[in-house]
Amino acid sequence: MRNVAKRIRVIYTPRNPLERLWSHTRFHLAFAGAFAQLSEWEEVDFRRFLDLPEINRHGRYAYVLATLAQNFDQGDYHVVIFEDIETSLGSLLARIEAFLGISPGIYNPLSLAEHHNVGAVKPMPKAFADAAKPMVDMELGALDARGFSIPLAWRM
Repeated sequence: MRNVAKRIRVIYTPRNPLERLWSHTRFHLAFAGAFAQLSEWEEVDFRRFLDLPEINRHGRYAYVLATLAQNFDQGDYHVVIFEDIETSLGSLLARIEAFLGISPGIYNPLSLAEHHNVGAVKPMPKAFADAAKPMVDMELGALDARGFSIPLAWRM
């Protein structure tokens, strides 16, 4: 990459692992035309689904952070917690602009409040949370081992 670009900036945006898994599950089933199955699934069905590599590999945050640290200088990447987009977008944009070394922008507050690409809405069933708990706990443990400051909301 350095042969192509002298200055590299990576912004990595992890989100609450449980919420990410639930969002990915809903999106995947809606895309496959099988969204209605969510109402019928039990914990074993959710576990089987979550064990699919194409589902669980996207939430391996500790692995991604280790890869970033191995391949980039610390100042070349910046971690933005997804939930901060909702709670503190203005200050988050200022931090991103500073990281990128660009001038502060002027943003329309109404535009910033818009939501795009909103997935199908369905409350998370307890069976899903129970099925995902081992995977989430393992990832949080790996993040703890890396010294990553885990947002309190991510802990189940």
